[in-house]
Amino acid sequence: MVINWSQLTVFEKKDEVVTAPWLMALELISDATHLKIQSEGKWYAENSVLPSFGPDGLSGITLSSDQLTIAGCRFGALIGKIGGSSADHHSPETPVSAPVADEPFAVGAFCTLKIPDNIFGPLFLGFNASSYPIHVETLKVTVFGARPTV
Repeated sequence: MVINWSQLTVFEKKDEVVTAPWLMALELISDATHLKIQSEGKWYAENSVLPSFGPDGLSGITLSSDQLTIAGCRFGALIGKIGGSSADHHSPETPVSAPVADEPFAVGAFCTLKIPDNIFGPLFLGFNASSYPIHVETLKVTVFGARPTV
């Protein structure tokens, strides 16, 4: 299989307070069947004693699933979803191994995924936390798309 990645977008935030559950990173995923997402940065939960963290979230701390958007994913980790609304903020019924329309998935510092045929819409990014605001010191997310050939 040959994969030729094309950069779709670079999404950046700097010194910004985020109160929305989802931020639109890409308005529409066009003809890509696969995504590669790379991210870097540093952010923290405002009004919290927890230290700042990055794309892979905060290690060494265990929180109950009601404090997370995705159970089993570290607190504060970068997460994403394809389709749906920027206002939706719900936890998936069960952890997903492949994207499902409007269901959150873990992104972290590096993520690759195959987009199922039935998913259409924007790519949203968020943080694995059930409470906001999140203060973003820096965030840079580069999204690549591909249509692999055999």
